[in-house]
Amino acid sequence: MQLYKRTSGRVLLLTLALAMLLSVTAFAEKLGDGTVTADSLRLRKEAGTDSAVLSMLPNGTKIDVLEESGDWYLVSYRSLMGYVHRDYVDFTPVIAAEESEADAAEAAELALSMVSIQPEDTLAGKQQEIVDYACSLIGCRYVYGGTTPSGGFDCSGFTMYVYGQFGYYLPHASSSQGGYGTPVAKDDLQMGDMILFSNGGPISHVGIYIGDGKFVHASSSRTGYVVVSGLSESYWVARYYGARRFVTE
Repeated sequence: MQLYKRTSGRVLLLTLALAMLLSVTAFAEKLGDGTVTADSLRLRKEAGTDSAVLSMLPNGTKIDVLEESGDWYLVSYRSLMGYVHRDYVDFTPVIAAEESEADAAEAAELALSMVSIQPEDTLAGKQQEIVDYACSLIGCRYVYGGTTPSGGFDCSGFTMYVYGQFGYYLPHASSSQGGYGTPVAKDDLQMGDMILFSNGGPISHVGIYIGDGKFVHASSSRTGYVVVSGLSESYWVARYYGARRFVTE
């Protein structure tokens, strides 16, 4: 009888613990998708190097980023929730509103019409060609690791592919692409410049400036497509890192 009571008590405690975990997970707002970039990243119970290690996450592990806490992300991995250092996570933000294919096609038409009204004499011919080509890919699906229109794009795969069509070759990593081209001040942006974003650590997102304060990019797995966003949006204002120019003549 005593054994039965002890066993029943343990089952009850486990059930309550699971319910609390599911409750926390259900109400935690997802900020974006993360990918581990370290060889073996420690998932810790609290945000600090002295905290207990819950698990070791191999390079390439996909995680849900739930919250920012200084130099740490609160993340969800399978049935675990814990903290990882942000320097070892390639973070792609969630865009609040999901777009249908019809919405993406409409965005593409709008972006192309906006580009077409820009005075041709304000840009070098190649800059205009880069923008036109990049905008022609609006509506292509977001796929992590993707580098082609048919297979989909992630953010650095998109910029690598577009600039590659014009003879500018980039590595497939947003954190590395910022080392290419010529630095450009934000108030001197021109069409075709590459825009860089960061969460305080390495460059974590990239896109292509198309004029009028807007840029085209492979946004995130949540949004699902190559889309147009505004640099004036609060999310991107807070994360703006810089810009690079490839066409200089």
